[in-house]
Amino acid sequence: MKQIMNLMLVAFIALFSLKATAQSTEIIIKTSAQCKECKETLEAKVIDCKGVKFVELDMESKNLKVVYNSKKTNPELIRKYISDIGYNADDVAANPEAVEKLSPCCRPDGSHSHDE
Repeated sequence: MKQIMNLMLVAFIALFSLKATAQSTEIIIKTSAQCKECKETLEAKVIDCKGVKFVELDMESKNLKVVYNSKKTNPELIRKYISDIGYNADDVAANPEAVEKLSPCCRPDGSHSHDE
């Protein structure tokens, strides 16, 4: 009987893990990030977006890789979230009020004084 219970527990854990993995979706979003501070800001804030599981910005391409739970969020909401941080997200323009709150080097007309 104990073996059957253990087998059922293992099957339940495997099924739960498979279901959780199946909900993960990955997208790449082109951003207006310009420097190391932009990278740190985007990665730190986008991970707090509901449903987002992983975020990584490639500075060379300015592409933000986002892995998210498709049952909790979607690409449009993630792009809006990025815009509200102050960065362009594909064809969604950065929120001008949020841009004003960024460090001067992170703004589109910034000096780029931080390390790239």
